Amino acid sequence: MDIRKNRTVKVGSISKLQILFVRPDFPSDKMLDSYGEYDYKPQTVSIIENLSDEDLNKTNLHELFHVIVRECHLNQDGNPLAKDVDEERVVGQLETQLYQYFLDNPDEIAFLFYDILKRNPKTRKLIATIK
Repeated sequence: MDIRKNRTVKVGSISKLQILFVRPDFPSDKMLDSYGEYDYKPQTVSIIENLSDEDLNKTNLHELFHVIVRECHLNQDGNPLAKDVDEERVVGQLETQLYQYFLDNPDEIAFLFYDILKRNPKTRKLIATIK
């Protein structure tokens, strides 16, 4: 399985969040200053497809945090991440710290997700096919 394969996932009440891997359309592309973008109206996460594996996975994690922030209404008026700059700062730090945690402690992936992997033998097989 290619990690750059478009797919649909469920996040909270969002039953069909599309993760799309795209080519930037320079110079008109909105993603000129970033690697990914979450658009809540069509429920899509777009990630530039030709990133390194590490940047692609960090971007995917980053955009997932944006989805979670919106899903939890943390970015609405009166909430802690109501300002775009605050949301971006917090999301960026969470992405960096969590990715670094797993990078420094890769066995923790197996320990933290043991129960999920135990219940889903198809997922364990999928891991072996990822390129």
